[in-house]
Amino acid sequence: MPCNDGPSATFDVAVIGGGAAGAMAAIRAGINGARVALFERNDSIGRKILITGKGRCNITNSAPMDVFVKKFGRSGNFLRSALYVFFNDDIVEFFRSNGLEMKTERQGRVFPVTDRARSVVDVLVKCLAENKVKIIYNAPIASVRAEGGLFRICPTGADAVMARKVILATGGISYKATGSTGDGFMVAKGFGHTVAPLKAGLVPLTTKEEWVKDLQGLALENIRIMFQAGKKKISSDIGELMFTHFGVSGPLVLDLSGDVLALL
Repeated sequence: MPCNDGPSATFDVAVIGGGAAGAMAAIRAGINGARVALFERNDSIGRKILITGKGRCNITNSAPMDVFVKKFGRSGNFLRSALYVFFNDDIVEFFRSNGLEMKTERQGRVFPVTDRARSVVDVLVKCLAENKVKIIYNAPIASVRAEGGLFRICPTGADAVMARKVILATGGISYKATGSTGDGFMVAKGFGHTVAPLKAGLVPLTTKEEWVKDLQGLALENIRIMFQAGKKKISSDIGELMFTHFGVSGPLVLDLSGDVLALL
């Protein structure tokens, strides 16, 4: 069902995607005085936030800048200037200034003191409201097109909106149940951008060995793991691993999963 193509409200900024990045972008634009519309395909924002960190939400890490940059591999240096503007201390201060304290655990992982991801989403919802961001729920994007020096954002089954600027914050295509369905790639291609071939990253890994599945639920701490394919090897830092009903997961596996899949 296409969007309603009648008279359209005009905003300074339209943000597509109500996850962590989209919500923070909309809040910042609102703080700077912009009139902002936030489009979310679900009936609530932050769906993926609620399942991160086993429902506790690992906000950030206390590691220094160089470690962060290295973790992003070849893209790390591209992100350095952005990280200098808004880094881990800044995100912690953002939540603290809005009433949610943080704590730091093993391997520098930062969590809300409530141990509830819902607390993080509640802060984002509060800040969006305080900065008068208009949230349009249940609004998957049918199309975005340039029109008269503006952008026309057409959500499925809702009124079209005009905006001077558009921020794509739709995430990847990692977990469709949370709304990560790849909509942003469609929009980007429509404006002539090249989309690189998609590869899995930050994912658990399946195993062929059946005995691994018998250890489902077992967690190991303060260990190092090594992946090997032919003569190529990848070694992890010290951290945690968890056995699942399909293979292995945990911080060590998630961090290295992209590199592991590149070996295969």
